[in-house]
Amino acid sequence: MSRSKHYTITLVVRVTATMKSNKPFWICSIEKIMGDKRHNNKTEVVEILKSILGKVVIYSRSGGGNISILLQKYENNVSIWSYYYWEISQREKLIATSEDDTTAITGSVALGAKAMEGKRLLGFQLWPDLTLCLYFEDDIDYVIFPQEPGENFASWSICEPEDDAVYELDENNKLIKRSYWFPYN
Repeated sequence: MSRSKHYTITLVVRVTATMKSNKPFWICSIEKIMGDKRHNNKTEVVEILKSILGKVVIYSRSGGGNISILLQKYENNVSIWSYYYWEISQREKLIATSEDDTTAITGSVALGAKAMEGKRLLGFQLWPDLTLCLYFEDDIDYVIFPQEPGENFASWSICEPEDDAVYELDENNKLIKRSYWFPYN
């Protein structure tokens, strides 16, 4: 007999409006999640994401073997790494996914990563399943998905060196916190 687990959670949501392509663009972000012990670091991640709102991506590159790892660095030293499936679109047209051509410099993965460099982060969404959506100038959207059950690597991480913190969506789709400077302590 299987047993279901039920969680009671309370969400505090902020809705803001901005302009995107001269049209109103509503952004809904989760401010706080309470009562779900699986994601007890989500509030802290939202705070770090808020710290990069309005910041420019100063570095955005992709590489890797059988998966495309994408690294973004922001002007305030925060970095976001994606290790699993991600998509980059512009004006609602898909321009790159982690499974596309990984040819250095000219492949669609490299071009998609480079498209975000120099762009300002206008908004973000962190969904209950921890899908991370980032919205940039020039109508560029970057979506990082959680991994499928049974995979053996993290989906994404966000690093905040000034607070000695790395928040990682691990192989069990749990949001964990570890030290930036001493990751194995």
